[in-house]
Amino acid sequence: MFVRNIRTPQAIEDARVATVRQDQVLDSIRTQFTIDSVRSASALLVARNSAAAAEAEGLAYRSNNALLNLRIAEEMAKRVDRHDVDQNAGR
Repeated sequence: MFVRNIRTPQAIEDARVATVRQDQVLDSIRTQFTIDSVRSASALLVARNSAAAAEAEGLAYRSNNALLNLRIAEEMAKRVDRHDVDQNAGR
């Protein structure tokens, strides 16, 4: 004898649906956690590398006065160029 159309009780079906929904929520939370973790690690690496670059640049300027003078001259030249552009734009 074959039994057909066996129906599970509604409470069991509701529990199964709730479990599936909870699994989806948990997966979504885990995915967001992974994304946030990667973003945080990336921001930390960028900050560390920027700090290391700034420190290396500072050491270079401190140890080589000519390099510092060159950097000052470059910035002054940029300001002169901007001033010239502004003056020519007013004509």
